Amino acid sequence: MKHTRTQLILLLMGGLTFAQQTQAPRLELKNQVFTVVRTVKDGKTTEELKASNGLQTPGQVGVLRLTLKNVSKEVLKNIRPRQPLNSSQEYLAGSASNSHPVEFSFDGGETFAPEPLFKTVSVQENGKTVLKKVQVKPSEYTDVRWNIPELQPGQSDVLDLRYKVR
Repeated sequence: MKHTRTQLILLLMGGLTFAQQTQAPRLELKNQVFTVVRTVKDGKTTEELKASNGLQTPGQVGVLRLTLKNVSKEVLKNIRPRQPLNSSQEYLAGSASNSHPVEFSFDGGETFAPEPLFKTVSVQENGKTVLKKVQVKPSEYTDVRWNIPELQPGQSDVLDLRYKVR
């Protein structure tokens, strides 16, 4: 009986090891917020990113940085990290790092598409309500999403976007 119990324990331990080895690949994510500080010295303007304590004032420019790292031993494919913007952050056109295809949303992340984005609105023309397709302004964007084809084991990627505080 002891022999069987020992075999069962070893079998279960082996199964546990196998289960640990077949876990889903892992992606480590880190979000950071910076304030852009511009200084002029000898007629030259330089920019510095200062870690934000969350106390930004209207008109300030900030950077949202998303750092991804593949902490698994497998190649990760079709990664689609999303960076939401809150109501006090106005996306600055063309500022999303574009080392990968970038898509935007204006409906809270329900739908995404590459720029330019369009929406349908009701307008009054000659006393009639008509539907018109209009371009969405970057200031109306609510989310940014990148499409990363693959990330090798141990590989990191940094994705930035700029915003203005409303």
